[in-house]
Amino acid sequence: MKIKLLITFLLFAFLKVENTQSQNDTIRGKLFFSNSFYYKFSLILVKEKNTKIPVVVNKNGEFELIPNENKKHYDLVFTYKNDTLRRFKFKKEWTKRKRHKSIALTEKCIANGKTAITDLKNDNVKFFVFSQNLNKNEINEEDKKVEKQYNFEYIYFEKIEQYDCYLEYNMRMLKILPLKIGNEFFNKLNKKVIRIN
Repeated sequence: MKIKLLITFLLFAFLKVENTQSQNDTIRGKLFFSNSFYYKFSLILVKEKNTKIPVVVNKNGEFELIPNENKKHYDLVFTYKNDTLRRFKFKKEWTKRKRHKSIALTEKCIANGKTAITDLKNDNVKFFVFSQNLNKNEINEEDKKVEKQYNFEYIYFEKIEQYDCYLEYNMRMLKILPLKIGNEFFNKLNKKVIRIN
């Protein structure tokens, strides 16, 4: 009887250990971006590198993945349509968290509010322009006259992941530039200039 009980106990313990070891990690993350970014690029996908099926990042930036196999770290790839927005190495230890791991969409901004102030001081004012079709030049002759009149330059941005950085730059410029040259240029700005409406 004792041997039967001991065998049953050992079998149960073995199955429990085996079951625990076979459970896959859960990757919980939160990608940080603005509401304006999500409005423009609402179908952001994330997947583990070399897997086929991605998961949709929700409007709060949250996502949850269960990888096919447990690893020391997971190489995550965030995409929008055919563009890779961000690659991120997710450590195994973060899979034990109950809360989502914070991930910034942009590692380093090319342009932001700080560079806007520097550009303003150096008389090198830019406005970043967004277009769904980045290959199509939407700066017309009237826009070129406005650029010359107010001494700034329209720049098409190429990296979607920099959208929030360009938004911050433009919003800072739109706040400070009127103090220097007045408000009349607002109505003449290209409609594709990135800003919060």
